[in-house]
Amino acid sequence: MKLNIGRNACIAATILSYLSGFALGHPLRPDARRDDQAIDTTEGLATGPSNNRYHEIQHIPLQDTLVAASFDRELESRGLPKLPKVVGRPPPPPPLPAPRPGAAAPAAGIRPPGVSGPSTGSAAGSRPAPGVAPPREPTSPRADPPSPKPDWQPIPLDKVPGNGGGVGNEPKAMTDYETLGRKQLDEYEAKAKSDSPDVALVKTEAELAQHPKDQAFLDVREVSGYKVDEQVIHTNDPALKALKNFGSSDVGFSLKDSPSMTRQVVVTNKESGEMINRGTYDTDGKFIVYQDAFKDAQKDVNPKIPLNEIGVQNFKNAAGDKAKNLKAVYLTDVQNKELWGIVRQNYDDVKQPFEQVLTFQRGTPQFDRIMGSPNFSSKFYSFGNHHNALGNKVPDKVVVAPKQAPEGTGGLTLAVVFK
Repeated sequence: MKLNIGRNACIAATILSYLSGFALGHPLRPDARRDDQAIDTTEGLATGPSNNRYHEIQHIPLQDTLVAASFDRELESRGLPKLPKVVGRPPPPPPLPAPRPGAAAPAAGIRPPGVSGPSTGSAAGSRPAPGVAPPREPTSPRADPPSPKPDWQPIPLDKVPGNGGGVGNEPKAMTDYETLGRKQLDEYEAKAKSDSPDVALVKTEAELAQHPKDQAFLDVREVSGYKVDEQVIHTNDPALKALKNFGSSDVGFSLKDSPSMTRQVVVTNKESGEMINRGTYDTDGKFIVYQDAFKDAQKDVNPKIPLNEIGVQNFKNAAGDKAKNLKAVYLTDVQNKELWGIVRQNYDDVKQPFEQVLTFQRGTPQFDRIMGSPNFSSKFYSFGNHHNALGNKVPDKVVVAPKQAPEGTGGLTLAVVFK
């Protein structure tokens, strides 16, 4: 292929002359011959008939300066002014028109037409970050129990709310539990509202001896007689099935919003291998699940740590600073006969069968009885020891699900809700 700059420049100038004349409104020569041209889809160029003359120039690029010079000469030959050269950046676009008077402002988080950039405003701020699931809507409040049947009869004594034949002592007078429950709750609440510090956790008996009584406890992980095993379990684990009876309207949160993995801690007697304490703890600090506690299993452990102190220590170890988020304490598969008697009396008071899940609010005799039960009254001691770490929360209501509840709890389960 021959490269003839002069000849090609003339050809380019001629082509541009025709084009500029057409663009400027000058008529093209009426006697100009027009070749039928085809579009070469391979090259993307308009090409003429396939002959040697066209073939010689088909792939020769046109230089910008050469084209510009030829175009300027063509304008000069026609007596037309040259086009001004653009120097620097183009001028900015005109501003957006002002909104019409009385027009509504754009909704928060929505960009007006023509405005780029991230959305702003409350709507944008409430939008969850990528990869973060939006919070679930709270479950509907639990429906009130149905009206008692006209022929209501107390629950038969051979029908129990929990599994097995029951353990412990037979129930006492209900007023005894009510009195104890109010006393324990009032004392704990006073401590939660005080400026008193939490108890100290120490590693050795020598350190323990330096503190006044009940102002410090040994760390369960530092006592050689205890063996502490931890494992991560899913919230769908069968051991936590009973918790599914309680929705966010009951306890203030949904298990589905909590981390899918929780920490189960089992404390055993290192010498005998007997289980002393078992509980599951939310690493986000929302809940404690008390599952098993056997006082006799630590009879030969020296020095001993109170069972409820062990439970709160394990919760703090699992949740860390998030322990202050505490919302609920679950008592699962309760087999204590005294608490069974309290639950029976509470259900008889409102004339409801064990198949109902019932809520008892603070300030009622039914609530006070549960606070004074052996299964819960002893826990006030350890809650008071660590009231600051637990966010100084106070029990506000109790939700009771007997083993006869619709979803099945595997036994009597109570959720004590803190506020």
